[in-house]
Amino acid sequence: MSKYHKHAAHIISNGIFKYDFYRDQVAEARDLNEIELACHYFEFGQYRGISPSGEFDPEYYLRVNPDLRGVEDPTLHYVENGKREGRSSSLAAHLIAEELDELAIEEGLIPQPDLAPSDPDYLHALAVALRMLDRDPNYFSGRYYFSRYPDIEGQPLHPLIHYLKYGRHEGRVTNVSLMENIYVNAELIDKNRPNILVGVHESSTTGAPIVGMDLAKELTSSHNVIFVSLRDGPLTEIAKSYFPVVMVASHSDDDNYFFIDYIMDNHPVVDSIFSSTACVPFIRPFSSTQCKITCLVHEFLEYMIYARSVIYLCDLLVFSSRQLLKSWQYMLEDLDRDPATIMVLPQPTASTNVRAMPKAEARAAVSAATGLDLEGATLVLGRGISRSAKAQTYSCRSATNCDGRKENSSSSGSVSRSANSIWLSGSGYMPRWNGAGIVRARCRFILNLPVRSIPS
Repeated sequence: MSKYHKHAAHIISNGIFKYDFYRDQVAEARDLNEIELACHYFEFGQYRGISPSGEFDPEYYLRVNPDLRGVEDPTLHYVENGKREGRSSSLAAHLIAEELDELAIEEGLIPQPDLAPSDPDYLHALAVALRMLDRDPNYFSGRYYFSRYPDIEGQPLHPLIHYLKYGRHEGRVTNVSLMENIYVNAELIDKNRPNILVGVHESSTTGAPIVGMDLAKELTSSHNVIFVSLRDGPLTEIAKSYFPVVMVASHSDDDNYFFIDYIMDNHPVVDSIFSSTACVPFIRPFSSTQCKITCLVHEFLEYMIYARSVIYLCDLLVFSSRQLLKSWQYMLEDLDRDPATIMVLPQPTASTNVRAMPKAEARAAVSAATGLDLEGATLVLGRGISRSAKAQTYSCRSATNCDGRKENSSSSGSVSRSANSIWLSGSGYMPRWNGAGIVRARCRFILNLPVRSIPS
């Protein structure tokens, strides 16, 4: 007979030991009968942190009762003293006692137990559901909560209890709320293809985000694309139909470290492309991985001085024009950027049929194309792809500012001129980023890239 036989019989009779509850956690002892299994708990289980039932958790008991840390046998202490003293004995029991269990379920922090609260075995069913904590990223992670908020780590309070009682009112973040920003379509994952991350700084259907989307679409023929945007918007909804993983990250390092850990744990990538230097809030923590980072640069440094750290965070910088490169040149030199890791897209050559027009002829041509009488009007001209809504907006604003502006005329004195914004969208103007070419260039530092025109 085991020396723990008496103790085993005691916790069985008190209902603290549940045969099926404990048996499911110890594969090596599943053939033992109830008394033998209870003896196994006293000899091994409680020192491995295995709970005998939903009512008692030896690790939890010692954690939330720091004055008992020198106690050799926490289970016997609870049976003989702790229960009578009203000490908290398990997370499940604590949640029920504080009437926090239903709130935790409603907020998606814990799984729905198999039994209703009115069932006599609800406590044990709740404890079984709580086993998913720190195992399934869709449910509350105490490890994440502590790592994000080290100020509470020393407190004798379970992180889930802390969040439900205090943290949610203080605006603290859990992994569960962050997981809501991750969309996974497992049917689109091809296990025979490598994963690649494509990042955009926001999700409007214009400019750099569209460049990122086009790159990501092109890469789907050879990669599983992890599409990351730093802000939500219409583009993320579109992305969900194309890519197996779509994520809305943020400008917070703490949030982004969580997203990065999720990516590397579940969809590890070795390559990444960011469509703008404005992605730097994500690039910065992402650079702590071993992943290669390419960043497309199409903003003048004067406007993106806060993002200059991309110079030393990224493996390859790809500039859309030599003019842009010139604005970054002094900073590149100051930070000793290797020229071999800098790339400029080949620039499209002008068409052979292009000729300079006299001002009057050009105005007449624009009038004919628009059907407007533009004689004497102020024209604000812009040029680019038709989807460049931001640039078009700036052009319209400029025209609005000019509209009605008075100018001096030698013949008639002061005259008021109307203003019109004209947007020119033509083929052969805008180079298109080529995803596969950039990946090849980044890996081999080949300083050329196929350029294709977007048709008008």
